[in-house]
Amino acid sequence: MGHPDRRLCYKIKKPMDFGFLDFSTLARRKRFCEEELRLNRRLANNLYLDVLPITGSAEAPALGGEGDAFEYAIRMRQFDQNELFDVRQENSKLTPELLTSLARQAANFHDSQPPVEPGKPLGTPEAVFAAMQENFDQIRPMIDDDVLLLQLDNLEQWTRSTFERQSA
Repeated sequence: MGHPDRRLCYKIKKPMDFGFLDFSTLARRKRFCEEELRLNRRLANNLYLDVLPITGSAEAPALGGEGDAFEYAIRMRQFDQNELFDVRQENSKLTPELLTSLARQAANFHDSQPPVEPGKPLGTPEAVFAAMQENFDQIRPMIDDDVLLLQLDNLEQWTRSTFERQSA
């Protein structure tokens, strides 16, 4: 059960189209907020509370207010930022036991999910690689630092060679 003294936080989708995720319209942002709530409650039910309309105006917004929504927000319980894995690692608190527990939880969760219907391309090596390649294609135009571009090139080359080695 959550602590009543925990603060709340709100997550809003930016009106952007990433190709694989399109948040360009209010209706789509609402749908993706609802989907994020539905999906993430499966493993973090105590953090994800609900989706609220933001009404009023940009100058005087009202969460869950009356009238037409101009945006939507996912309302969540804020969690202790010291529990983030990067912080735990910096503080030597990312233990093998914790990682083993997380791996077991992830495996049990995946085992509990229904398999993809036969004939659907989801999960095929080609579909998985296509999503990775799309990430590289979308990130590259956003980078103008030569050092970062070299790192991206190396990561993309490694991803491609690993796909070719492991796809069977």
